[in-house]
Amino acid sequence: YDINYHFMAMSGGQYNTRMAAGVGIPATSSGGGGSHEFSGVIDLSGMLAKKGSKKLRKTKKAGKKGKKGKKEKEGDFLINAHDGEARRMAEHLVPINDKLIALGLQSHNLNSGVVSAFKADRGGQVLVYQPDI
Repeated sequence: YDINYHFMAMSGGQYNTRMAAGVGIPATSSGGGGSHEFSGVIDLSGMLAKKGSKKLRKTKKAGKKGKKGKKEKEGDFLINAHDGEARRMAEHLVPINDKLIALGLQSHNLNSGVVSAFKADRGGQVLVYQPDI
């Protein structure tokens, strides 16, 4: 069995043209060319899943009442806030191509301007990726 790898993103580096030009967001935050790293990944699909979605895999529990006896209605979130176990279970209901995956991007060179003024150690971004396999 061969594993296929998919290129998702690239960022930073001393030879990157945006870094060489001192471009950063917010403006003036770039301290020069530098490294970026992808760190932190979370599957958002369990938190964002809605009841009644035709994209979810079918379960035997559909149509039951919620914890407080309220009738669940289509369009409500599938899980309650702060319910990590339910979130993990809901993630398994979402097919891979319907998932939303958040990736943290730390930009070590974004350490000037407003980033420095607020005493933050670095700037960065949160990217959301949806597979197409």
